Amino acid sequence: MSSAEAPRPQYGLVGFILGLVAMILVSIQLSDGSDQPIEQVTQTTEQTSPEDQPKSGNGAADTLNASKSSTSIVSHILMVGSTVLAGMGAVAGGVGVYRDEPRKLPMVAIGIGVGAILLQYIFWQAVAIAVIGLIIYFILSIHGVL
Repeated sequence: MSSAEAPRPQYGLVGFILGLVAMILVSIQLSDGSDQPIEQVTQTTEQTSPEDQPKSGNGAADTLNASKSSTSIVSHILMVGSTVLAGMGAVAGGVGVYRDEPRKLPMVAIGIGVGAILLQYIFWQAVAIAVIGLIIYFILSIHGVL
């Protein structure tokens, strides 16, 4: 390997992959539709006592409450996991830029990581930023296609 060649994009590639996984997790989380906070689920299970429920429906109500709480826990795990993966992807992209790897992949990794974090909290604004970023990226790299 000569000194004129740039190093392979190791951190940029890792950041890009982590960012894509985070985007997939955020998309799953947003398409889930169970927005009920975990505190509300635990309050409903604590407020209903066995005396309040009819004798024939005890098993069905317990199953319903258990499925609601497990869905809520899975939603929270997806939220935390996707945020952590997106942050790791953005940091790995930053390390790739710092180590003078080819700039395109680490910069896209930073953009996807930040976009995944924003996608959770500011959905439509993040979609607009991601679309604008992709348009700019395609316009800047159009000379390589033509």
